[in-house]
Amino acid sequence: MSRSGDAPVLAAPPRAVPVSLVIASTFGNGMSVFGWILAGIGMILVLALGCNSDLGPLMSWAYTGQAQGITVGHRETNWTVGGGEDEPGTPIYATIYQFRTQKGEVQSGEAFATGKMLDPGITVEVRYVPGRPSMSRIEGMRNAPLPFGLLAVLLALLLIGLYCSRIGFQRGLKTLYLLREGVLGIARLKSKEATNVSINDRVVMKLTFAYVDESGLEHEVATRTYRPEDLEDDEEEAVVYDPGDPERAITLDNLPGSVRIGEDGRFAVEAPGRAYLSLVMPSITVALILLGLILFIT
Repeated sequence: MSRSGDAPVLAAPPRAVPVSLVIASTFGNGMSVFGWILAGIGMILVLALGCNSDLGPLMSWAYTGQAQGITVGHRETNWTVGGGEDEPGTPIYATIYQFRTQKGEVQSGEAFATGKMLDPGITVEVRYVPGRPSMSRIEGMRNAPLPFGLLAVLLALLLIGLYCSRIGFQRGLKTLYLLREGVLGIARLKSKEATNVSINDRVVMKLTFAYVDESGLEHEVATRTYRPEDLEDDEEEAVVYDPGDPERAITLDNLPGSVRIGEDGRFAVEAPGRAYLSLVMPSITVALILLGLILFIT
């Protein structure tokens, strides 16, 4: 941590926290970044594959129209299921059919199945949306090449990412509370051990620091980082702890961005512009989610 002077002193609480540090703490911590990246990837896959996925299970309530139809042809799609480098996957076929609605309108449609197609001239049961008969399917077949299960997995990936980003945001709020209300303490490294996690081909290390509160009692704070040198560059490290619950503490050197305590006792960020970069992935992901909702509704 960069310091102005040899003995940094914090301003009396509640103290102001720079906007850039607020953003970095809530959106730039490791869990938030991981969550938003995971959610973004999940949403990109949903948009890329969702338009080719069967929404029948989600829209089953709307398929109230029933009619008899007749198959008029079939084709092989470009989609397959399973397979590998040496074995081709099972092809997904489209069966083309026609039916007449209750209003007498003749409609055409395609129903999909894995490894199965119906020959022309076969009578089939058709379900369709009365207000939008172009949305139809043959009973027992899909209305899109890909099964709903694939879309469900991608949606689960999106939701897991959003959940992780929520956890990261909550951790950021706790950090902000300590920055506003906490007391400055001086800690010394007590132990260092490797974890089973790696980031950028570097092992994440768990560093435990010991510090003494205003009452003279010793406490410990543990932090995980793949850049332990940032926390070992000084013999002593600055921590901020909750005076009402001294077990709650953070090491300032492990905060996102380069944070220092200014001569006025307030926190300052060395490169505030970098903090705003942590908003890029959340903004992209939210925009993709809104786009997906618009496409689903329309």
